[in-house]
Amino acid sequence: MLYINSIYIAFSQLLPLMKKENLKRIISNLESILNELKSEVYSDKESYVHPWDEHIRNAPRTIQSEDDDGYAD
Repeated sequence: MLYINSIYIAFSQLLPLMKKENLKRIISNLESILNELKSEVYSDKESYVHPWDEHIRNAPRTIQSEDDDGYAD
């Protein structure tokens, strides 16, 4: 977290000195990098989904209720 704060402080000091077009290009590049990272992480489903999650998702859902008091819940 300290590293992120120091980056934020550095950028906040640089922003007034940079041209708007350069900032737009930097933001675009950062977004592109982030999209690449997301695609790499999410492309391998086995790395972040446990097999038990798939088992639960495919199981039939039944609700067991012993509520027979006659009142609407």
